[in-house]
Amino acid sequence: LLARAPPKPPAKKPAGKVPPRRKHQAPKSENFYRIRTLRQNMFSPAPPPLRMARLRYLRHWTIHRAWQLFRRQQHLAIEQERHRMYSGMYNACEELRKTVGPGNRDEGYLYRVAMEKKG
Repeated sequence: LLARAPPKPPAKKPAGKVPPRRKHQAPKSENFYRIRTLRQNMFSPAPPPLRMARLRYLRHWTIHRAWQLFRRQQHLAIEQERHRMYSGMYNACEELRKTVGPGNRDEGYLYRVAMEKKG
């Protein structure tokens, strides 16, 4: 877990001394704004945890559990479909393996040809 630390405030300068200003600033790199945005977002303080009233928390929890249930049902449906497809391919390969090939070919010829990896 990475701890987020806010950027340190700039050190205070003595009141009487002002550094001389440069006439021309160094040219900014092409990624200057991107880097600046990343720095601001990386080191920004973490937001406070959610504080909800009892009824609002109950509503939130109910919706969250319903969403989890929906996702689990979706996941199971996809898994069953993949299992069905895998079983079909497995059964087809077994049939090819048991079949005597065309002509005088031995058993499993079609399976071996189907499993060749070319390309």
